[in-house]
Amino acid sequence: MNVGHTIRMLRTAKKVSQGKLAHKLAVTPGYLSLVEQDKREPSLGFLNRVGEYFELPVGFLLLGGKNGKHTDPEHQRLINEIQHAMLNYIVARPARAKGKTRSAVKK
Repeated sequence: MNVGHTIRMLRTAKKVSQGKLAHKLAVTPGYLSLVEQDKREPSLGFLNRVGEYFELPVGFLLLGGKNGKHTDPEHQRLINEIQHAMLNYIVARPARAKGKTRSAVKK
């Protein structure tokens, strides 16, 4: 799975429009579209914002290997299971109340 494909899956699973997500991530809808089509490699800052928006570790977005596939079938199977479980968790969990973010938690 490529990064763009993962972002598109998350966005559509959460029923967020491309325009709304682009606005929340401080990018243009065109840029987001190119990333989702894997025609543009996203910056680390962009990936951090995606992780914060979906409340998931950035590493989840990078699970797919080159072209989204691994040569070892067992490794690919494990990655697919992790992605499926994580996506189910993200979609099923309740939305956070506005104003409450991870960065607002006191250490």
